[in-house]
Amino acid sequence: MFLPIIIPAFALMFTTVEILPAGLQASIYAIPFSYASLAANALCTKEYTAMALGEVYLIVFDAIVLFIVARSFASEDNNDCRIETEEGAAQE
Repeated sequence: MFLPIIIPAFALMFTTVEILPAGLQASIYAIPFSYASLAANALCTKEYTAMALGEVYLIVFDAIVLFIVARSFASEDNNDCRIETEEGAAQE
């Protein structure tokens, strides 16, 4: 459960992303939790474009996750607070 947070943190603590192989770079960039470390590094090196692209990625990722969660909860049939009694009448 904590691996998506721990692996990028250790990888970015000891090395920069640019020297990693392309596949590992792509996997670190795909994990949203790595952008906190990437943003801190970009702020220190004054690479504001990298920070802005990271923020755009996080906004798009959050919008997609929010859309998926909203669609999954919208299909729930149990959205009201009515309690069925033994007689079949609904109470509020």
